[in-house]
Amino acid sequence: MRERHVFRTRGLIRIALLVMLISFVMTGAVWGAQWPKDVAVISPAPGASVHMVLVGVGKVIPKYTPIENWIVQPLGGPKLWLPMMREGKCDFANHNAAD
Repeated sequence: MRERHVFRTRGLIRIALLVMLISFVMTGAVWGAQWPKDVAVISPAPGASVHMVLVGVGKVIPKYTPIENWIVQPLGGPKLWLPMMREGKCDFANHNAAD
């Protein structure tokens, strides 16, 4: 019974070490990546809560990342922003769950 507990503890330690190693490697890969200077974000209408959150995030992003401009564009739903993403006109879009 005691041997089983020791094997479980060793297994947990190995998993924890593996997670730490993976996070260390991934962090190095992220810092080596090129950051864009401008990020275009598509949001719902200006009165929506999602739009307000994206504008708030846009105030914080330039302070703590190499991104210089966080551009929030209030457009319609996925019918409009999916083609824009395919063409490379926007970096990402956020939409509320109700639509």
